Amino acid sequence: MDQKRENLRGMGWPNEAIAFLEMFASAEGAMKRGKFANKNKVRAEADWGALAAELKEEFFVAIRDSKKASTLIETPPKKFMRDTGWQNDQPAKIESVRDLFVRGVCMVRNNLGHGDKYIGTDEDRKRDAILITEATYVLRQALVNAQGKIG
Repeated sequence: MDQKRENLRGMGWPNEAIAFLEMFASAEGAMKRGKFANKNKVRAEADWGALAAELKEEFFVAIRDSKKASTLIETPPKKFMRDTGWQNDQPAKIESVRDLFVRGVCMVRNNLGHGDKYIGTDEDRKRDAILITEATYVLRQALVNAQGKIG
């Protein structure tokens, strides 16, 4: 991971973004090898919906009420569309624990991992940094709350 980390730094990625990707990869790998593997797939795949069900809606309420993921919840990340670029409409506000992971944390990871973060205007970059900080917070809280159940 050291070479990959250095490559990302060379592309201008901040340490927070790299740390988020590393934490996400570690959590997803543990999920695929443990209780939160998608049982409906032959290929090993993390089941974020199963993790959300384990954490229950109370987890979402606690995250929302903490106000430490307000941008992620109120104005979730957009999808990058093949023909049109960023989707035009702002995605609906996140209102469930499942969507907090699928449309929030995982979308931040997907956009980051596929090169759709830290490009664009200064304002875009500031939003990227906020989304990554908030997704990191959510993922860290999930790992604490699901301790001993992941992996």
